[in-house]
Amino acid sequence: MKTKTFTTFAFFLLLLTTSMNAQNYQKGYIITNEKDTIEGLINLRTDNMNARQCEFKTNEEADKTIYYPGDITGYRFMPNGKYYISHDATIDGQTKTVFLEYLVHGTIDLYYYDSEGNGDNVYYFFEKGGQMNAFTKEPDKVEGVKVIKDNKYVGHVKYYFKDYPMVMGEVDKMTFTQASFIDIAQTYHAETCTPGQPCIIYENQHPDERSIKAEISAFVGVQLATYTANAHVTEEMKIQGVQPVIGAKISVFNPRWSKYLRAQVEVALSRIDATKSRKAAGGNATHTIRIQHMTGNAKVGLECTLPLSKIRPFIAAGLSHTFAFADNSKFTSIYREGKPLEEPYPTRNFYFGGYATIGADYLLKNNHAVTLQASMYFNLENSKTSNDTKIDRLNIIHIAAGYKF
Repeated sequence: MKTKTFTTFAFFLLLLTTSMNAQNYQKGYIITNEKDTIEGLINLRTDNMNARQCEFKTNEEADKTIYYPGDITGYRFMPNGKYYISHDATIDGQTKTVFLEYLVHGTIDLYYYDSEGNGDNVYYFFEKGGQMNAFTKEPDKVEGVKVIKDNKYVGHVKYYFKDYPMVMGEVDKMTFTQASFIDIAQTYHAETCTPGQPCIIYENQHPDERSIKAEISAFVGVQLATYTANAHVTEEMKIQGVQPVIGAKISVFNPRWSKYLRAQVEVALSRIDATKSRKAAGGNATHTIRIQHMTGNAKVGLECTLPLSKIRPFIAAGLSHTFAFADNSKFTSIYREGKPLEEPYPTRNFYFGGYATIGADYLLKNNHAVTLQASMYFNLENSKTSNDTKIDRLNIIHIAAGYKF
């Protein structure tokens, strides 16, 4: 039953995030082929997706319109200023119309284009006097213990700017990054422009901005652990105890692919110290189990966050692995006549299962957040193995408050 519940919850989470992963609309405007500007919302996706199409709508409720290169002159995002224009460019040996990202717009223009979306086939273009020159590099190759880098682009850039000594001095220090190519363009303008002349009209203020982001949070709370003793007793016994729990979580996401979906890894540390007694059949003895050990929990899964405003609810699901250590569990039998008989209780060392979490973040002014969450960890294993051997199980519920950095 738990396996079915977990599978249903995980499927619902995946379906929900998949249905929303294309929604990352930001304020911006498009430039029509008649040079008019229309303000609205533009879907900010990956560099490769932004180069292929522009998804635009005039407001939140409006239907989206998809513009392809050539349909419009260009488009621009207002929060971070990313700026794309329709332009013919030779990519992988073929000339086609694409949306190139402006890095610098001035007496010399600098464009950026990610052909495959993985950073391995990137092009930079300098344009001066209507002439386009492309600069690219092959991915690094590993041969044995050596990494072979393609640095031919440095020589190509040197040749392109051979008549500009100041630029040549910068080329020797350059790397294949947006910031480095922007430095080259800035140096060119400094060498060729008349002092006081506004040569640079636009410059990307966030070069090489990473689209993959990470958030780290720490939390503290309480947990209710239910240990089901089944393997070494004649009748099943559920032993419950409440103890403090501490933990940390890291969430990795790409808001330009989806501002809702993120992968997460969480670790938590707690302990179990709980006792349960039961009279034996016939009432001539009392058996007591005390479960006493530390527990560590590691989980990996997917989280769906709804970035509403200050309060951001989230749900998560995934796989969980709990391990026990520093075990001092005991099994005690007390008979009507005689001394108590005490022996170690053989608890399990590892428990494999799933988890489900629900919670909310409260966003602070510094973009950090206070977070509150409730999580349930449960075994995905049956109470019996394939050869009908009974096994113990461990289920945990915790409620925690934390701080997200």
